[in-house]
This record gives sequence, C-alpha cells and structure tokens, in this order.
Amino acid sequence: RFALPATFRNVTVADIQYSREVIGTDRQVAISVTVENTGTEAVTPGGLDLIIGDKTLHDPGPGQLQPGARETVRFLHQFKDAGAWTVTARVKAGDELAMDDETVSVCQVVPQLGVLLVDGSGAARFMERSSAYTALALAPSTLLKPAMEPSGKKKKDQDQQEEWKSGVLLEPEVVPLSRLSQISDLSTYQVIILTDVPRLPDSVARRLGSWVQGGGGLLV
Repeated sequence: RFALPATFRNVTVADIQYSREVIGTDRQVAISVTVENTGTEAVTPGGLDLIIGDKTLHDPGPGQLQPGARETVRFLHQFKDAGAWTVTARVKAGDELAMDDETVSVCQVVPQLGVLLVDGSGAARFMERSSAYTALALAPSTLLKPAMEPSGKKKKDQDQQEEWKSGVLLEPEVVPLSRLSQISDLSTYQVIILTDVPRLPDSVARRLGSWVQGGGGLLV
C-alpha cells in the first residue's frame, strides 16, 4: 500500500438540492449547490458553474474554504420545457483530485397537474361556492383572464387560450358534488380537493380510496 499524502488540496461538489419537489415550467426554482473542502489545505475556488441544457449559470463561488468547511451556493432557474433535465454543477477548484469537481443531477419537470375541486356547497354563483377561493388561488390566470376581457371584445380563440394556459402548473376543474359520480376516469387528476363535502356515496368513496392507494393526493 502507498501511504496517503500528508497534505493535499481538494474541493468537491457534495450535493445538489431543489427548493421544491414538484417543479413545473410556470416559475423559477431555487437550486442549491453544496461545495465542501475535503482536503487538508485552505482552497479558494475560482467559481461555480451550473449547466442546464445549453444554458450555463455562473457564480463567483463561496470564497476561501478551510479544511472541512461546507458552503452552499443558490441559483435560480426556470425550465422552459417539461421532461427530464440534466443539471450539472462544476466547481473550478484547480485541486489535486479533478474527478469530484463535478456532480450531475436529473431533474424531472412536470407539464401540468390536474386538480379536481368537488364543491358540496350547492351555491349557484361562483364566488359563493366553497371552492371559489381555492380555485382562484391555485390558478388565477386561467380562471380570471376570461372574466377580465373588456366588454364588447370577442373572447380569445382556443389557440390563444391554450397559450396562456400552458404556462400554469396547476389546472383546476370545479364540479358540484352531484357530478362526481359521473366522472368515470380519475387518473387524469393528480389531486382531488373536497370542499364542504359532508359525506360521499359508498361507491364514490371506494373509487376515491382506490385512487389514493394508486398515488393520488386527496385533501378534505
């Protein structure tokens, strides 16, 4: 066996973390990169790059790192398309072990999440329903834009509506409780929210139970 060197310089990219688990194309996500000095000498990296597709984000780096010290650098990035993205963090260390100067992470960006809001209040007017404020909070642009059209102006055509809907992660659909049993396929929804629903028919409750066991998210 060869003896380990008494002193050596080494900085490694220890970790890549995202600020939230569900990432869409609707807004920026914070990406935190942790850099650690695993050597025996102080090192001042020459900068830190975050490479996402054909885009490179640069940070001047955490400054001088003492042996054993860890620092986190935070980047902001908005993905333009859904799918799997390769995120590469690379520190310019100029140290004696180049193979750990880079770490790769795969980020899964989702297109849209279907949300079904079941309203049990029975109110006729939208703003009087129990689900109104929840629906507006989840996707205000898709629900408010038609209402904000100036009077006398033609509504947006289907292509224009799809254009501004495509930038929204959550796409809520509000149905009264009486229509829940008529929805034959729940697999198109990732989340179902029951608002002011006192009870469910047995058949509907069993379907919801199976849907939750299959990975769906239910909020009561």
